[in-house]
Amino acid sequence: MSVVCGPGASGRCPNHRREAGFSLVEVAIGLVVIGLLLGAILTSRELVGGARVRTLADSASDISTGYYGFVDRYGRVPGDWNAAAASAAIGVGVAGGGNDNGNLDNPPGPNAYDETNAMWEQLGAGGFIQGTYAGTAGLEPDAENGLAPLNVFNSVIAVGRTSDFEGASSPRLHVVFGRRVPVATLRELDLKLDDTAPETGDLRATKESPAVFAGAHQWGGRERDCVLLTADMKKSKKSEGNRWDIPKNAEDCNAVLLF
Repeated sequence: MSVVCGPGASGRCPNHRREAGFSLVEVAIGLVVIGLLLGAILTSRELVGGARVRTLADSASDISTGYYGFVDRYGRVPGDWNAAAASAAIGVGVAGGGNDNGNLDNPPGPNAYDETNAMWEQLGAGGFIQGTYAGTAGLEPDAENGLAPLNVFNSVIAVGRTSDFEGASSPRLHVVFGRRVPVATLRELDLKLDDTAPETGDLRATKESPAVFAGAHQWGGRERDCVLLTADMKKSKKSEGNRWDIPKNAEDCNAVLLF
C-alpha cells in the first residue's frame, strides 16, 4: 500500500532534506577571508623582497667602506699586499697576499681569484668586514670553502678590477653582488642606488659570460634573459634597450657596483 504525502495526508511520510547551500552573507565572508589571505601573502613577499634589496645594498656599502678604510689605515691595497708585511702590520697572521703592484689584480684564468681571496682574508683579519676567510691562492671560492662572503641567495660575492659588466669602456674596481638574484630584485636595487638602467651608472648588469670571474661556477656571469641591451634592440629595429627585462622574470641575474 502506497503512502500519499501531502497536506492532510495520514500516515508517515519520508523526511525530505532541504539541500544545503551558502547564503550571500557566507559567500561574502569567504571572499573577505580569501582577500585578506592573499593580501597577507603579497605583503609578506614585498617585505622579504625589500629586505633582500636592503641586504644587498648594505653588503656592497660595507665592502667598499672596508676596502677604503684598509687603504686609509695602512696605505696599501688589501689583497695586493704581500702576506708577510700584511701579517706584521695587522698583527694577525694571514696566508694570502699579492704582488705589491698597487692594484687588486684579477687576471683571467686559474689565478683570477688569488688577490681577491687574499683581500677577504686581510679585510677580515683587520676587522674591516665581518667574517674570517682562508685567503687560499689558486682556488675558486664556493659556498662551502670559506674563501669569500655569500649574498642572500648563497652565491659568492667578488671584488675585482675588470670590464665584465655591461657598458664597460675600461676595467673598473667593483663589487660583484653574486648570482641567483631575481631580475625584479636587481631592478629595485638599481632604483635604490642608481639610475635603473643596467648599462649605465654605477650599478650595471654583469656580462652574460665573464672573462675574469669565471671558472666552474661563472660567479661573474648571469642568465641571458636578465636585461634588454641597447645593441640587441638596434639589431631587431626596436628602440627600448638598456633596461632590466622584468617580464621574463629571470631568477639568475647578477650586477656590479662600481666604486
